[in-house]
Amino acid sequence: MRVTAPRKLLHAQAPDPGDKTLQAIKAGNPRKRIGDGPGPCLLLFVKGGAHGWRFDYSHGGKRLTLSLGTYPDTGLGLAREKAEKARKLVAAGIDPSTIFSDDLGGL
Repeated sequence: MRVTAPRKLLHAQAPDPGDKTLQAIKAGNPRKRIGDGPGPCLLLFVKGGAHGWRFDYSHGGKRLTLSLGTYPDTGLGLAREKAEKARKLVAAGIDPSTIFSDDLGGL
């Protein structure tokens, strides 16, 4: 009998949408958003054809969304970094949208 330690499941995670998956998205794709687990999601075909990274969070009892940049200018790794920094600000009680510009240029 094999005994394994229980897995720590924090969030139900979607499959990792690696860069190859993102590059293969074509116009007419029926999906509106591609999630990255607890990290950012990619909103498909915003701004006339670009894909936009978004980070959803709650602050002050309100549901808010923060823009992290557009794909491919902002890659998956950078979007994850920005989302993690924003998540830390939210955990500290700070609304990240009040500190940084829409594209989190300084983040």
